[in-house]
Amino acid sequence: MEQNLKDALKLITEKCKQQSQRQYMDGKSLSQKIECIKGDFLHYVDQQTLWYSHNVRIKKNPNDSFRKHPDYKLVELSERERRKSIEALQWLLRDVESCINHLENK
Repeated sequence: MEQNLKDALKLITEKCKQQSQRQYMDGKSLSQKIECIKGDFLHYVDQQTLWYSHNVRIKKNPNDSFRKHPDYKLVELSERERRKSIEALQWLLRDVESCINHLENK
């Protein structure tokens, strides 16, 4: 039991020494921050929209061969969630366009 507590304390100490996402990003240049955000976006958002798109296609054609793809994940979105997501992406797109304009000094 005492060894388990020591191991747990060691793990907690190691985790506390690790940088938070914010600290990690603060140490990056602007282009590196953009690349990190781009990677997160692709991982968390693009992947979900892609799987949703494939799911819609498979519903229209149940014999679609993509259903057998080894990485295929079923993604269902309600109409309300789709609308909210589209709106959020449109706002994000406008924000990104504004950032580009700032950098181009427009």
